[in-house]
Amino acid sequence: RDALAEENYVPSCSVIRRCAFEAAGGWEEVGGTYWDWWLWLRITRQGWRMSRLPARSYLLYRRYPTQNSVVHQPARPAAYAEISRRLPSTVFTPFAPGRWRWAIPLWTENLRRSGLPLDRAQLIVMDNTRDPAARRALLEAGESLAPRAFTLLADATDADGENRHRTGGAGVSELLCSHWRRALALADGDLLWSLEDDVRIQAGDYARLVSALRPHVGIVGSPAVSRWRRPLEVMVYRWVSHRPFDLARLPNGRVDYRGLACAGVESVGSVSCCSTLIRRTVYAGYAPMPSAEGGARWSGWEFSLMRRARDVGRDVLCHWGAPADHLLDDQRALTVADWRRALARPTYYERPAACARHERPAVAIKPARHAGPREGRATDAPLRVAGSAPKSARSADSARSTAHDAHDAHDAHDAHDARDMNGGCARATGKGDGACRTRRRAGR
Repeated sequence: RDALAEENYVPSCSVIRRCAFEAAGGWEEVGGTYWDWWLWLRITRQGWRMSRLPARSYLLYRRYPTQNSVVHQPARPAAYAEISRRLPSTVFTPFAPGRWRWAIPLWTENLRRSGLPLDRAQLIVMDNTRDPAARRALLEAGESLAPRAFTLLADATDADGENRHRTGGAGVSELLCSHWRRALALADGDLLWSLEDDVRIQAGDYARLVSALRPHVGIVGSPAVSRWRRPLEVMVYRWVSHRPFDLARLPNGRVDYRGLACAGVESVGSVSCCSTLIRRTVYAGYAPMPSAEGGARWSGWEFSLMRRARDVGRDVLCHWGAPADHLLDDQRALTVADWRRALARPTYYERPAACARHERPAVAIKPARHAGPREGRATDAPLRVAGSAPKSARSADSARSTAHDAHDAHDAHDAHDARDMNGGCARATGKGDGACRTRRRAGR
């Protein structure tokens, strides 16, 4: 079924059981010339299996200029997208504590205007709030959407796991890898849409992502700005090697966008899972990828999925025409347009002064709430937030930390471990694991 969801390899000259044909509803005039493909998908969805005759049995296929497959060839991409949009899908969203009052209405609005056929969608929600009121609100929101199926999973971590979630660091990657394993064990859609609770999408974005699917494509994602790196970075990466999964980064730890078109639909090495479509052939074999630092650490659920796509021979695409806004709260958001303005500055790729002085890479790690801004996170310009002006500096000593005020306003548990998410800071800096561990201890 997974291979059939990617392309039609069954010829229309086939023998079908009458009971299977009638149970599937017979022919439906959808997908242009792909009527047969849509029929096979509905039949196999009911549990029927297909078999192929031996290779020595074949048909002679006559081609002529006025046949349907030739006349309708220009319309095939649109027909392929229509069939893909009708595939059963699964939406997975983990909800973090502290923001559910505005995140749940945002999630509901995103789904309603996304172009997703909710009657064919399975919704899986991970409730990390530990709040009965939030759980009731999630149940009401799920029922109001009337999906094909709705599953609410509760966070089963102990008190120590809850503390790791709130303070950020490696605990977040470990916790979310566990959540993904639980959710994917229940997912039954041919497509999985990872839609985070703190992103705002454009109307019709699900249909836009689906329109980029092709038989060789395993993942299509929306660009989104990171909330834990300064200056602003979009979580889209080129990859320089498959094993180990190394990404293109500069010596100062920043993402190297040179070589990317940053426009249209582009083949990349990795995208974030803020708003991302994943084929079943990719997510069915998901397993967390061990971190380069060793121990019981993981490199993050996102990069594990990206390498899984490479392992099964599928491309990873970024749809620059469907950007997602990363919200800091119910009024402020980081947008791709903000990042483009920052990227246009001549100083974007320069080595930070703090980095040159101490000979340390500027890897931005979100500190705990009680910690002050770190010198390595300094930036040369205030953070631009959609809908609001940057805060003014209160003194000359605090001017360099102005860019972090809006970033620190959201809960600390939302921060990810940058060293885990970029495949280990040892590869980004070239200084080895010892330098990573030393800097981490010094930061504490």
